[in-house]
Amino acid sequence: MTTAVLIVSILTGLALAATCGCRIFLTMLGACAAARYQLIPWQADFGWLSGDTALYCLAVAAMVEIIPGYVNRFNGRSDILTLPLAIAAGALLSTAVLPMEYPWLRWALGLIGGGACAGIVHVSTGMLLRLFAKIAPRSGTGRLATAKSIFALGGTLLSIFLPISAGIIALFSVGWLGWRSYKKLVSLGKR
Repeated sequence: MTTAVLIVSILTGLALAATCGCRIFLTMLGACAAARYQLIPWQADFGWLSGDTALYCLAVAAMVEIIPGYVNRFNGRSDILTLPLAIAAGALLSTAVLPMEYPWLRWALGLIGGGACAGIVHVSTGMLLRLFAKIAPRSGTGRLATAKSIFALGGTLLSIFLPISAGIIALFSVGWLGWRSYKKLVSLGKR
């Protein structure tokens, strides 16, 4: 394993994890389909994720995840419930692409890097959702749900075909979103 392969794999994993923060199952579906056709490096331990059964289940789960985003009553609740799932999916995808010899090291890096990226993006989009719900109660959530789906699909495709660019964009985006969320939480605590 060369350093270049390791860097590209890390950037691919972080980019896929960041897009999991928007749409969990849409990103997983795209990544697993890409792994099935050998478009991204995938570890042998995770071959089950690119099988027929996993792809069918992920396709159904992606539809079930996207549709409630357009219903105001369910959108905020589903974001709260899916935070642990986004962190787990980000960790799983980033671990699946890391070409490391020791599984414990691969899982540690996947959990820390991928889980954190997915969690930060998920929490930040949840804050945006609440902001849009206050500004435009009828149209804000539908537009944000569409934007989240477009970002997840575009980010997944970018991660597959341009992993270095996607990883750099993901790192800067996660850093900026994390900083904005931190500042928002600090300002709420001063009230």
